Parts: sequence; structure tokens; C-alpha cells
Amino acid sequence: MADIDKQIRDRINSFVYELTELVRRSALDTISDALRGNAAASGGKLGGQRAGRGKSGAALGRSRGGKRSADEIEAMATNVVAHVKANPGQGVEQISQALGVPSRDLTLPIRKLVGSAKLNTQGHKRATKYFVAGEASSPRSARGKKKKASKRGGRRAR
Repeated sequence: MADIDKQIRDRINSFVYELTELVRRSALDTISDALRGNAAASGGKLGGQRAGRGKSGAALGRSRGGKRSADEIEAMATNVVAHVKANPGQGVEQISQALGVPSRDLTLPIRKLVGSAKLNTQGHKRATKYFVAGEASSPRSARGKKKKASKRGGRRAR
């Protein structure tokens, strides 16, 4: 019986050793790929790419910092205006699906369009809907229309 226990322990130890070596080799390959700049090709989480979150900045043709040029932002803003003109009243998620870009890439162009009064909004936060300014069906922007409450809770002294 002791002989069988020894054989079982030896096989388990051998298996654990082989697994440890495989994991070590995989980790070294991932690190060397990352150092060579192949993190996106290896499917790793290095280089700014998060699993299941679409293309990284490098895959979109951006610099390592993930910054977009002013021309890229302007082109995206032009696409957004054209889409919103054809489909008024859509939210960011719907616009991003239609344009085939992640919604986080639309944040800056939309903010600039709203700030420059090229787009109007209706609703707040995730329920915000966008409309092209000057269109007949375009509501006035809901942002900045709230009245500030006075320090006394809105009551006037008599």
C-alpha cells in the first residue's frame, strides 16, 4: 500500500511541476510580447486594452497615450451630427451602435457639439437624447435651465 501512495504522490508532484512550468512560460511570453509592443496581438490586458471592451487606443490608430487628434474629434463630431440629423432623439448608446464606435469615444465630440450649440439635449444623464440645433423637432436644451435655490431654502423674508 505504501508503494502505491508513493507512486500517486510522485505523479501528482510531476503534474504540478509541469503545470508550473507551463504557467511560467506563458507569463514570460506575455511579458516579452508586451515589451515588444504586441500586447494586443497576444490578447493580454496590457497596453490599455481591457478584455471584452473593444479596440484599444493603439488598435484605433492612436498614439500610445490614447489621445485623439483634433481632426479625429472633428470627424467624429461631423459623423455624430449627420447621424443625429437623420435620427433625432437617440441616446449615446444608440448613436455609438449605429456609428460602430464605443460610447466612450463619443463623449468628447458630443460635449463639444452641445457646448457650441450644434446639438440640443433633452433629459439627463443616461436618459439624455440628442437633437440637431435649429431643426423643427429640436427641443431647447434642458441643460442650464434650472433655477438656483437661495441659501434660505427658496423662502423670502417678509
